[in-house]
Amino acid sequence: AVINWASFNIGKGESVQFQQPNSNAVALNRVLGNDGTTILGNLSANGKVFIVNPNGVLFGHGASVNTAGLVASTLDISNADFMAGKYQFAGNGTGKVLNQGSISAPGGYVALLGANVSNEGTIQARLGSVALAAGRAITLDVAGDGLLNVAVDGGAVGALVNNGGLIQADGGSVVLTAQAAGDLLKT
Repeated sequence: AVINWASFNIGKGESVQFQQPNSNAVALNRVLGNDGTTILGNLSANGKVFIVNPNGVLFGHGASVNTAGLVASTLDISNADFMAGKYQFAGNGTGKVLNQGSISAPGGYVALLGANVSNEGTIQARLGSVALAAGRAITLDVAGDGLLNVAVDGGAVGALVNNGGLIQADGGSVVLTAQAAGDLLKT
């Protein structure tokens, strides 16, 4: 499903729950307004949730996310690519993707994408994958085993990935990758 929002925020003490057909279902939440997305409360889903906002995505202190999969991105994805399962993100989003809360996707994946991506909180994906990727064009490939492959196809000026928090993917994989504009080597 594709949902376009003027704004998408969850206040402290508030909850949003996505009821999806199964754990493989994906809800793309695209924010069209001028402000970043701020999650301070609880976000849960029995499936996967994508939040796309070029102005930034913040999971603040006290935020709690529990899904089968989460993508938070300042890069956009076309409806056609999304519906075809081609997770190709691109754009010049100016906001940051920052996690200061707690994100959990047991057996699934968590991907934070944009030109400036940072984890200061906790991200857990036991038997799954966690990816923090910075660039102007990023492709996610979910393999049949549920693990996430990441390709940064286009560099961004000042591309930055920072992990000052805790990332756990026991039995899974963790990928941190950034490509700055002008780099000679692709990651």
